[in-house]
Amino acid sequence: MICGRHGDRNFYFKELIIVCGAREEGESGRNNSVVDSRASVNTPLLPSLRRFQYRPSLGTSILLPVLQHRRETLLRFRRFYLPVADAPPDFQSKSAIIIAMPKKLSTPAKRPKIIVILGPTASGKSELAVKLAQKFNGEIISADSRQVYKGLNIGSGKVPNELANLSRINLVNPSRIFATLAKDSRDNISDSFAKQYIYKGIPHHLLDVASPKRTFTIAQYQKLAKKALQKILKKGKIPIICGGTGFYIDALIYDYRFPEVAPQPKLRKQLEKKSAEELFKQLKKLDPERAANIDPYNKRRLIRAIETTKTLGKIPGIKKALRYNFLKIGISIPKERLKNRIFRRVDKMVKLGFINETKKLLKKYSADLPAFDAIGYREIIDYLQGKISLPRVVPLIKKNTWQYTKRQMTWFKRDKEIIWVKNYQEAVILIKKFLSE
Repeated sequence: MICGRHGDRNFYFKELIIVCGAREEGESGRNNSVVDSRASVNTPLLPSLRRFQYRPSLGTSILLPVLQHRRETLLRFRRFYLPVADAPPDFQSKSAIIIAMPKKLSTPAKRPKIIVILGPTASGKSELAVKLAQKFNGEIISADSRQVYKGLNIGSGKVPNELANLSRINLVNPSRIFATLAKDSRDNISDSFAKQYIYKGIPHHLLDVASPKRTFTIAQYQKLAKKALQKILKKGKIPIICGGTGFYIDALIYDYRFPEVAPQPKLRKQLEKKSAEELFKQLKKLDPERAANIDPYNKRRLIRAIETTKTLGKIPGIKKALRYNFLKIGISIPKERLKNRIFRRVDKMVKLGFINETKKLLKKYSADLPAFDAIGYREIIDYLQGKISLPRVVPLIKKNTWQYTKRQMTWFKRDKEIIWVKNYQEAVILIKKFLSE
């Protein structure tokens, strides 16, 4: 027989449930779960337990009475029965749990802090992220579905790599670059340059990681981005995710799981006969959320999205428990101002050699590759193939970019976790508060 005490009353128990283990790492500070180390079962403690909880010193046992009628929730645990012959007349038939506590309780794991800078095309994300990384000792992880491809530089709006040409090293700030490579030996410094992407002294990740001749999937992005994030955290730095592809951002911070869906040749043949506009309308009916953040002119992505949605019946990403403590900062900019910035940006791209860049890429790769379905490249390829005239190219790129930007904003506006800022100073205030909490 065993007796437990609560206040001025004694409780006698005829049944014991012994649970070996302790609170799982990562749980909140409340004593709301127990783990049976033999059965690997995790079940919530009943609210009624907390009223009777007795906290002895570490290394001893905790005795928690359980109301008899609530005992059925704990049937999965091993039971032991004790005689009740010596129980006093006022014996109350109850059950008890004895939780074997470890000698030293582990501190609940803190979720790593990361910062997300997001916004539509031409909103100034990249420059803001660099300034914040310089101030808060961070490194940047790109979340852009086109900037992952090598050679797609001007058209994707990719920041330049200061280490792309070692002969230009004297044209940038050498002390700043060498500071980022301080741990590398002199013998391996050339190799380090080749593997790193540096802009304004800040390391950038997930830029130039894929060949245009290969399709780069969201699952591949997630895998590489998670590795980059862990490397940054190990350095003691702040990961800053920057981009306008909302699906990429969510896949990383919410740790989506992507079910493997086998290709369906018959369905693909049927879908390939349709135009991009028809495919987009079909996807919009099947999965409006996915349609809100997909390039409506990219037939391959549309076909794959429809194929996956028809198989699963829902968006392919499934949110798991959060791994990170994150701050989402969105760049707020008036619609007309943003539209003007987009138009000026397209004009600047053309002056920088957008058309020539596309010509060089077509000498190496086929024009039918998925990488070239991106807005801007597809219009220029149509011009180079004689499908449209040169005067139509720039206006068409501007129109399609603006339409895509509106879809980006539709995706972001549904996310209530985003805090919108107008400038660098407002972002700094938010980040200082976030990091100090």
